Amino acid sequence: MELPAPDAADEQEIKPLRLFQIPAPTSPNRPATLLQLLDRSSRFDVRAASSLSLDQVYLFHAKPRLVVTTTL
Repeated sequence: MELPAPDAADEQEIKPLRLFQIPAPTSPNRPATLLQLLDRSSRFDVRAASSLSLDQVYLFHAKPRLVVTTTL
């Protein structure tokens, strides 16, 4: 899926997304551990509902309109 081109005013603010290698789940505490890892990165604002499941994590980039969804 192709993303729309950014506005000229936004081009300077766009930063590359980091990739994280997450180990396989070893305990029920894995979602919290994953959120703590992502929360340490200043590039992400991590918001999760209490119903966060092991197979879906939503990463919200600093720019509210760019949403990256990752399936582990």
